Amino acid sequence: MPYVIPIPNTLSAGARQALTDMLHAGVETTSLLDTGPDSGWTDDDALAAAQELDRAGFGRVDGSAFYLTVEPRSIPTLETDLLDDIAPAVDALQAAWGATCRLPYDEHPAAAPNPFGITSRGTLYNVLLVLLLAAHELRGEIKSLPATVQFPLVAQSLARQLLSDAGMR
Repeated sequence: MPYVIPIPNTLSAGARQALTDMLHAGVETTSLLDTGPDSGWTDDDALAAAQELDRAGFGRVDGSAFYLTVEPRSIPTLETDLLDDIAPAVDALQAAWGATCRLPYDEHPAAAPNPFGITSRGTLYNVLLVLLLAAHELRGEIKSLPATVQFPLVAQSLARQLLSDAGMR
C-alpha cells in the first residue's frame, strides 16, 4: 500500500515535478545508513534495514536499490477552499457542544438537539475534535505534533465512540 504525500498546488510545476521525481528515485541500499568507518554501520546493516522497510511496506528492494512506496498527489483544491467547508461545521459543532455542556448530564445524558442530528455526547465531541484538528492544521496553528501524527489518535477516539454507541464495544 503506497503512502500518499500531498503536493500543494501553490508549488510551481517545476518544484512539483522535482519532488515527484525525487520520491520515485531509488537509492543504493548502502546509502540508507551512513556506513562510513566511524558510523558503526556496515553495508550488511544497510541492506538488512532496506529489507525490513520492504517487509513493513515502506518501500521495495530491487537488486541493490531501495525505492520508497510513495504516491505523490496534487491537492485538487486550495487550503482556503477546504476551510470554507470545515470552518462553518466547526462553528456549528462548537455551538452544539456548548449547548450540550450546559445540560446537566444526570438529567440529560444525550447531546443537546443539534442540526447534525447527533444524539451521543461522545460522538458529538469526537466529530468536533476531528474537524478542529483539520482546521488548526490548515491554518498552520499546530506547533507541537503534526496533524498527521495526531489524526490516527483522534480517529481512534471517534471510532471507539461510534462502536460504543452501536453497542459493539
